[in-house]
Amino acid sequence: MESSKAVVEVALSIASFTYGGLLGTFLLGLSNKKIQQNHAIAGFISAIVIMSFIIFFKVVAWTWFILIGVCVTLFVGNILEMLTRKPK
Repeated sequence: MESSKAVVEVALSIASFTYGGLLGTFLLGLSNKKIQQNHAIAGFISAIVIMSFIIFFKVVAWTWFILIGVCVTLFVGNILEMLTRKPK
């Protein structure tokens, strides 16, 4: 029974590794109509990089991976949009 629990946890942690970035990219597009594609992609890639470090160093439990990925994607995407916004 213990081995099947470990397999399920590993499968869910692998899935949540990318789901946070995907959900963050989707929410970024919904919440900010002026966002450019390259900002969303940069946010997604930065979420994957941050998640790689978090998983490698085992900073938090796998249940937090999606929330962290969403937050990183939204933060990076919105910051890039604000930095490249053309002044009026």
